[in-house]
This record gives sequence, C-alpha cells and structure tokens, in this order.
Amino acid sequence: MGWDVEMYQQIFCIKNSQREHEMNTINSLKFAHKSENIFLCGTRDGIIRIFDKRDTKKPCLHFGAHNQKLNSAEFNINNTCLLTCARDSLIRLWDIRKLNVLLLTYKE
Repeated sequence: MGWDVEMYQQIFCIKNSQREHEMNTINSLKFAHKSENIFLCGTRDGIIRIFDKRDTKKPCLHFGAHNQKLNSAEFNINNTCLLTCARDSLIRLWDIRKLNVLLLTYKE
C-alpha cells in the first residue's frame, strides 16, 4: 500500500492474485531515483519485482535475483542498474536494460 502521510489516505494498493508468487515477506522496498511512480520490492524468495504505481495489477518486471532470502536491493543513481545482496553471501549488479523478460530464473 502507498500512503499520503499528510492526508492519512491510501494512494494505491498492490493485491497479490497469484498464490505461488506470494509476497509474504518484503525485505527491500525502494523508489527509483527522482521517481514518484517506479519502485521495487525484494522478497524472501530472492525475487525482485519492479512496479509502476500507476498500474499495480502486475509488476513491470520481475526476476529471480538470488536463490536465498534477499537482504537488500537498490537502484543506481540513473536507474539503469540494481545492486542486490542476499543470504547466499553474494552481491550482484544487474543491468535493468538487459532484463527484457518477465521472469529470469537465476540458477548457480
């Protein structure tokens, strides 16, 4: 959910309709730099989901970033890359421009 803290009102809400991709633990939540609409969430299943709050029916992009619980994810300053880390003791740098598929499953 997104909230307007001055007006104490919900702005948007993301409802999960696919149980197998349930977002029951969000470990990272960040807006893209200089954006009020694009944000990411990283979950304990190691998946990154990027949303546009103007259309929250499904992620714009989602991919398996790690095989274990995601600890953190962050956009770079010009929003072209993501830096992620997880319980698999790995840090990964992703070029968002090259992730043009909806689901990229990472396997070591």
